This record gives sequence, structure tokens and C-alpha cells, in this order.
Amino acid sequence: MESQQLMQRIDELIRQIETMADPHARACAVELVQSLMEFHGAGVERMMELVAEAGAPGRAIFDRFAGDQQVGGLLLLYGLHPWELDARVRQALDKLRPALKAQGSDVELLGIDEGVVRVRLQSNGQSNGHGCP
Repeated sequence: MESQQLMQRIDELIRQIETMADPHARACAVELVQSLMEFHGAGVERMMELVAEAGAPGRAIFDRFAGDQQVGGLLLLYGLHPWELDARVRQALDKLRPALKAQGSDVELLGIDEGVVRVRLQSNGQSNGHGCP
């Protein structure tokens, strides 16, 4: 199953757990999910520690982890992403920029303040029939 499909399925299952009629079953299911998250998070954190022990080669691996969509997302989930928010935002905007330019638009990073990202969507005023100018 692809990563995106798996995430959608997890979301569906969490919604089902939240609507369980039996409060004991719901509490057990929530505790199970939280325990699994803690277990996996501790394992991922330990892997990051082992990679860090490698020094410079480990830092190169961190960059590969951080630049990988699936691994980077996992690191974000556990609060272990090695890149600062600014670098992650700039990378995301760089990935988005070609699609925006194809639509006659661009995006500008205005700033990041206390975890809030401000951007400006710039348009050339022309719409090619796909959304707003």
C-alpha cells in the first residue's frame, strides 16, 4: 500500500475508533495506538542517535532522510526532523513553484514567526481556465 493510501486508511480507522459506542473498547483502542506510536517513536529516535554517532557520514544520511518525502514525514511525526522549519518550508515552496509557474503564478515566503508561515501567492493576472487568476 502506498504511503498516502496508508495515511488515509489510518485516518479512517482513527475516526472509527473515536465513534465506538463502547467507551472501554474506545479507550483500549486509543491506548493501543498511543502505545504503538511511543514504541515506534522511541525506535526511530534510537536509529537517529545511531546515525548521529557516525559523524559527518551520519549528517549526510540525515540530509537524505530529511529530503525523502516518506522518511521526512515520519521524522516530522515524531518531532525528529533534522532540518529547521525554515529549510523545510523553503524546500516545500521550491517543489510547489514549478506547478505554480505553469499556471502563471508564483509564491513568495514572507516570513515565519512562532511556527506560523506567511506566504504571498503572486499571479500574472491570467487564468488558463483552471481556478482563479
